[in-house]
Amino acid sequence: MGIHDGHRQRLKERFIASGLDDFADHNVLELILFYSNPRSDTNVLAHELTNSFGDISAVMDAPIEALTKLPGISYHTAVLLKLFPMVGRRYLKCRTDRENVISRSEVAANFILPYFFGERDEVIYAMFLDGKSRVINCEFITRGSLKSAAVNVRKISERALINNAAGMILFHNHVTGLPLPSNADLLVTDRLNKVLRGVDVTLYDHIILSEDDYVSLKDSGYMHK
Repeated sequence: MGIHDGHRQRLKERFIASGLDDFADHNVLELILFYSNPRSDTNVLAHELTNSFGDISAVMDAPIEALTKLPGISYHTAVLLKLFPMVGRRYLKCRTDRENVISRSEVAANFILPYFFGERDEVIYAMFLDGKSRVINCEFITRGSLKSAAVNVRKISERALINNAAGMILFHNHVTGLPLPSNADLLVTDRLNKVLRGVDVTLYDHIILSEDDYVSLKDSGYMHK
């Protein structure tokens, strides 16, 4: 048994018994690093990561090039750290996909949130629905602000037809500030609404998300202006 094996086993048993709620960020990182550093002292390495980048989200959001500049962080370890947010995103998407009837904006927002999990850029998604408000498909449209994506209105309408959709909901995120609609957001919504009406597809809503909040343009009355 190696010098660190007893500590590693205790940390694993603590996780199995009670989850991660009472773990500090460096403890979580230490546990992860067990699997890429089978012999070295991962406690020291975990502290170096948090001291260099901040909390665990900052560590996992850091570029691979920045991570590998730290002594002891190999390319293999950096890839492992970058993998966790994306696995979490996939996990949440699989869970939400089990309940696919969109009855109100809250359900739509909860459904789409995993698609934005870990994003640090503005991205746009379209959710296509059948005549019973069941999700046919959620598609990535583009990366960038909604203003820059105005030219994609035609693409969205084409995707709605390809998906044989009766309706759709547009989603985009604000990476800073509140999820309040800008003039550009309202103009694109109006333009998309008109184009979709021309192909017998209903734009049910446009939902803007931020890290812990969302605004439904339908619920807020903007869709009627």
